[in-house]
Parts: sequence; structure tokens; C-alpha cells
Amino acid sequence: MEVDTETGAVTIRKYVSVDDIGTIVNPLIVEGQVHGGVVQGIAQALFEEAVYDDNGTLITGSFVDYLVPSAADLIDLVTDYTVSPSTTNVLGAKGVGETGTIASTPAIVNGILDASAAARRERTSRCLARQCGSWKSIQGARPMTEESATPGEAQPHFDCRRRPGMIPAAFDYKAPTSLDDALQLLAAAGDDAKIIAGGQSLLPVLKLRLAAPELLIDLAKIDSLKGVRDDGDAIVIGAMTPHFEVLGDPLVAEHASLIAKCTETVADPQVRHRGTLGGACAHADPASDIPAPALALDAEFVIAGPGGQRTGTPQRTSSKISSRPRSAMTRSWSRSGAEVHRLGSAYEKFVRVAQQWAIAGVAAAVRTDGGTIAEARIALTNMGPTPIRRAICRGSAGRGCRRPRRCRRGTEQHCGRHFPADRRKWRP
Repeated sequence: MEVDTETGAVTIRKYVSVDDIGTIVNPLIVEGQVHGGVVQGIAQALFEEAVYDDNGTLITGSFVDYLVPSAADLIDLVTDYTVSPSTTNVLGAKGVGETGTIASTPAIVNGILDASAAARRERTSRCLARQCGSWKSIQGARPMTEESATPGEAQPHFDCRRRPGMIPAAFDYKAPTSLDDALQLLAAAGDDAKIIAGGQSLLPVLKLRLAAPELLIDLAKIDSLKGVRDDGDAIVIGAMTPHFEVLGDPLVAEHASLIAKCTETVADPQVRHRGTLGGACAHADPASDIPAPALALDAEFVIAGPGGQRTGTPQRTSSKISSRPRSAMTRSWSRSGAEVHRLGSAYEKFVRVAQQWAIAGVAAAVRTDGGTIAEARIALTNMGPTPIRRAICRGSAGRGCRRPRRCRRGTEQHCGRHFPADRRKWRP
């Protein structure tokens, strides 16, 4: 460990751990567990801190609010193991989940104390391992009073947050109660405004200061943008309708079940209670679950701006909504006729961790006639900057392809008949 006595900056030069976890069954998993535990303990020692505002509200209450170290913040860890098999199970294995965490925090604390021993004369009662704590430890060796301070001498300062921007930049906040008021605020603020429609994606971006708007316009109080209704030939879903309401709505379940099935895969229950359908679509993340199923159902988005309203498909409007701060998505609608009602549907996505963004996803809506597929609508998630509508031709149903040139053009146009031979064997 090295501690800069002038600034209090802490540098880890080397970290070695030796653990006894009994018989190692899967070395790769063990290595990952130990590395993760060590990094967690180092984070607890160096980066975590409870920070409160002037009103006593905790403002570092989640992993978004304080630094979570990445590989760029730490050095390569040296790990080794001794093996003394456990006598309480036939495998001889022991627990590995907490070994790295338990040891690393005191190891870092003691390393800082040893590194700053020459300059330190007294120990503080609080955790000295936080980098601001290490600075206070150093300052304890040379107390500075008003009488002893040199006139005009600048006092050293150290910010505990190594990375700037764990807290959002200052902004004004407005919560209009009508769409017209919201559009007026957007028109007046222009590019300096951001719309919040649930905040599950925007708030982390603000906290990391990847965006720093001067005005935040909250649409949560605009009741006209909420709810699901039957509009005759379409099911209309308000942009500010939370995911959990979409998931439980009987109209959606009956006429647009694909939307309900994909909504069920969105994050976790807490996010589904705060996040909204319009917010998820307008955020325009390629890995978002909702746009692809909406595209498969031929849904349209209605976007309002100072110049009036316009409509567009999820494929063509998702990225434009996020890039045009002066417009806001007001609702989405999907046809509810007998044709759509007879569609069977499914949504599947591939993720490494449950409730995560889709690495890839497929939305399918299929209509059968006499035991054969009469119509198939396929849309892909996270296979491009916007959801992709995949064309299905008769060749994929074994009837011969009449559009071979189109089928060979790319991912959007592949059918089963002209799928590359080296990959066709993986298809069911």
C-alpha cells in the first residue's frame, strides 16, 4: 500500500490472498468467487461512505450513488489456495463466498495505517481506510489550528469520491398536470430539458452525469397519459402506464398478449412498478424488451410536440424520440381486430443474469390455418440500433421460396430455405 501524505490518495501496489476452501470442485467458479469477494471488501474499505444532505436524507443509499470499483480501478490480484478437505461432506468442500470479503477490508485498513505510520501520530476512531479517512489520519500527525496556520496558506483538500458525478448535477424540476403544459416547458427549454417518465433508466444516467439537463420535466401527474382502453379497432396504452398495470390489464391480455409476455420479463417487480411503457420505448435502448414485440404486432407510437402529433412504427421512431428533446411519446396502440386476436405469441430473450437487459431477444406472433402457418411475424431485440422486423416467406414453411434474392440480403430477410448451410443445422 502507498499513501500520498500530501493528498491522501491511496494506491494498492500488490494484493495476495491464500484461502483454504477444502476440495476445489470447479476452479473457475472458485477463482471468480474469490476475486469478487476481494473487490467487494476493497470497495467497503476505500469507496463506501454514508453521505447525508442538509436535511438528514441519505444520498448514497445504492450502488449507483457511490463508486463500485471496476477492473480499471484495481490491480491484478494474486490468489492461491491450500487444501484441507472438510470432514462434514463427501466432497470435502468448504464455503468460498465470503473468504475474500472478510479478509480484504481489514487488510486494506491495516495497509493504510502502516503506510501512513511515519506521518501519523494518532489513530482516528472511525474507518481510516476511506481515502478521506486516510487524509484525516495523516492530518492527525500535524494538527492545524488558526494560530499555527500560515497566513494565506492553502489547506489541502481531498474529495472522497475518486470519480466525479456520483450525484446528479443541479437541475430545475417541473411536474406539469397537462400535456399542453409539458409541451410548453419543452419548447421553452429546448435542448436543456429532459423528460422523466418513471426514471428507471434516466436517473442512473443523471447520477453518473452522462446527462446534465438544466430542467427535468416529470410526466407522472398527467393523468391523460395513463391507462389502457379499447378504441374500437385498436388497444390504446398510455405512455405513462406503469409496466405492472400493462402486465395485469385484461384488454392487453386478450388482444395484445405478446406485450404482456414481454413486459413480464422487464427487470424486477420494483422497476415494473415505477417504469412505464412510454419511458422504456422513448429511452430507445436497443436491448429494451418492449419495442420488438410492439413491432411484431404492427403497433404505432403517437408522439406529441410543439408542431402537433405524429405517428410512427417502433422501428422508425424509437431512436428519434430520444434524440428530439422537444417531443414526447403520448401513447402506443395496437390493432385489436379478429385477425390479431387469433395470433399465438411468445417472447424469449437470452440473458446471462436473470432480469437483465437482453443480449438478444425474439418476439413471435403466429397465425395458423388448417394446421399450417398462415402468417408469422418475427421481430428481434438488440440485433441492431432499433428493433428489426424479420421477413418470413413461404420457403420457411416448406412451400418453396419465390423471393430467393430478397431472402439472401441479410438478417432481416433470411428464411429457413436460404439460411446459411453451416448454421442451418442449429435450427429446430
